[in-house]
Amino acid sequence: MPSLLNHIPFGKKLEKRVISAQAGNEAERNRLIREYAPFIKKNLSQQMGRFIEEENDDVFSIGLMAFNEAINHYQIERGSFLPFAATVIRNRAIDHLRKNRNASDEMPFAALGDEGIEGAVAGQVRVLWQPPPEETLSIQEEMQQLVKRLAQMGLTLDDLVQNAPKHEDTRRNAIRIARFLYEQQDLREAALRSGRMPLKRLEQECGVTKKTVDRSKQFILAVMIILDSDLETMKTYIQSVEEGLK
Repeated sequence: MPSLLNHIPFGKKLEKRVISAQAGNEAERNRLIREYAPFIKKNLSQQMGRFIEEENDDVFSIGLMAFNEAINHYQIERGSFLPFAATVIRNRAIDHLRKNRNASDEMPFAALGDEGIEGAVAGQVRVLWQPPPEETLSIQEEMQQLVKRLAQMGLTLDDLVQNAPKHEDTRRNAIRIARFLYEQQDLREAALRSGRMPLKRLEQECGVTKKTVDRSKQFILAVMIILDSDLETMKTYIQSVEEGLK
């Protein structure tokens, strides 16, 4: 193992520490877990769609075990450690969501793999719905396009994960609002240009309150962006929600 450490490129200090932990340095392993607790919590919170506390939250223990698992299985030749650890945390969170789906009203947040996704999006892309396995690749490609459109409006995928409606009725209502705005050319152009919601029109014609719109604003804008694009897989999802199939 010392010979392997000697061949790790300069600047890979974290990776050297991980390899050391793999070799049996338990003190280093414990230090890594303590130091990267905020990283674990951030990735879990993004995946679960809610703030994860380190104390009194069973989900955080899932993140700790996933991070420890990442230390055990990391291979230096496959790239940097943190994106790999984020993927392991993501997968364990998805497993947890799937096991508990029937016992929860919350909407599951699924993450896609990061193959072929570069820059700040790499390892961070989150999808707000779960596509069938055969649609995963097309969703990945569409998410890259969506990220660019969101950025033009000062939004990120993290914003959507944190603010997307968790309950089916609320989600369907937000999509209804987005559809109404999209089908009115003047409202569509204004909303997509400025990100502002025509609250009085929505209150009068959709029967919704300012509070309702504000809570789902980012999601509404994202749905409008999808409707105003060629992101066909995502459009199919939106239509299925409108028809009550999801």
